[in-house]
Amino acid sequence: MADAGMDMSGARQAVTAWRRGACPTLAAPMPTGDGLLARLRPREPALPLGMVRTVLLAADRHGSGLVEITARGSLQVRGLTARSAADFADDVAQSGFPLAEAPAVEISPLSGLDRQALADGQAMAQRLRAVLAEEEAGSSGFTDRLAPKLSIVIDEGGQVDLSGLIADLRLVAEAAERWRLFLGAQDAGLFDAQGAVVAVRASLRALAQLGRAARGRDLDPATLTLPALEAATPEKPAEPENELGAETGALQGQGRAPEMKRGSARQSPRPEAVTLVGPIDLGPINFRSGDPMTRGFALGLGFAFGQARAADLLTFLQQAEAEGAAELRLAPDHGLIVAPLGEAALRRLMARAEALGFITRPDNPARAVAACAGRPACASACLDTKGIAAQAAERLAPLLDGSVRLHVSGCPKGCAHPRAAALTLVGGPAQERLGLVLEGQAADAPSIALDVSDLNGALTRLSRCVSGARLAGESARACLRRLGPAGIAAALQQG
Repeated sequence: MADAGMDMSGARQAVTAWRRGACPTLAAPMPTGDGLLARLRPREPALPLGMVRTVLLAADRHGSGLVEITARGSLQVRGLTARSAADFADDVAQSGFPLAEAPAVEISPLSGLDRQALADGQAMAQRLRAVLAEEEAGSSGFTDRLAPKLSIVIDEGGQVDLSGLIADLRLVAEAAERWRLFLGAQDAGLFDAQGAVVAVRASLRALAQLGRAARGRDLDPATLTLPALEAATPEKPAEPENELGAETGALQGQGRAPEMKRGSARQSPRPEAVTLVGPIDLGPINFRSGDPMTRGFALGLGFAFGQARAADLLTFLQQAEAEGAAELRLAPDHGLIVAPLGEAALRRLMARAEALGFITRPDNPARAVAACAGRPACASACLDTKGIAAQAAERLAPLLDGSVRLHVSGCPKGCAHPRAAALTLVGGPAQERLGLVLEGQAADAPSIALDVSDLNGALTRLSRCVSGARLAGESARACLRRLGPAGIAAALQQG
């Protein structure tokens, strides 16, 4: 239920710009069970701590005090009303928060700090945003003809692997200023920087022609022909350097580097992906102009089940600033990063974050659990998903070995985890019952029905069953698959 003081008719008027299938924004917040929800997606990765504090103070003042970081690294503010949403938007505007416009152009949260990045993701993002602005200026309503949730992901090829983010158009750096373009999961070829911009422009035009239902997977890489690229090329394109040498099939003058016929353009293996929770080694950095280079760190935090209190985050940021941190970066998988920090400051700040309830260790079981807003925040939910997620993270901790993803969904829509999970607990019409889906999505038919009143007992029995049945070297997920619905149902029925 919404707050009793909220004028719901006014709320409906406030969200007339919001449409189903689109993402909530600051200008068009989305109605939920606990009021309006606004989402802030930053255009730049690094946000000054003072700016973030201003936004959090406004969230606490105008909303319910609950904030979230989404799976794609956006900030959400809950519990706004029709009147307070406008006041919140004014405060955000005055803070200078760099709001990104749709379509989403996403880059590494460590862009500018990753010493092993092969290319400059921020520079490429600026060029692609300029392309979108030019297309809109040349054809009014261009972006409205694209899918509401269309996304462009730019992977710098460094320590942050963004392959887990679903993308319509994906650019992956494979060498200095050499980008491989993917249309959905389809490899569209290797380009130099100018050619990549041209190819993305041609792809966006093709998607706009197909209409709002079209996604990157609907494009055929073969459509990126010479005529298509010529049509998408500015009148005076920059002349690319053909560092990879001339080959038959290269598109001369269009910025397209020849496709690699065998293997990758990378000259060395991709660096091991850094974990964005806990200490992140930045290598030698200069904390202040004129000072000698010193080893620097960043601290990555996770929100348990994606949600935290703005007041707790404000307390943390106050100490972070006192320890010398200057910026905050929102990160995928419900995380944030503060930097830069010295080694002693890192240890003190990590202890403070743990005391406030933030996740600071990669092996925390809560990281393996995805949970939606649930009751009472979402009107569609039939469950207190956050409470159930906390129970499950504790009871199923032995199973959460990195192979198992647990999804707790308040209804069959499955917003928190739109993919299949090893285990999914889902609410339904009968509030005293919930379904357990094995290797599926929230919308799939449950394999087993559980009583909410016996949930702790059922989860404990499931954990004991899998722990006792696992073979040497077998992952928890492999064991669950081997046991199957019949074996798991039998274990859950035992007293």
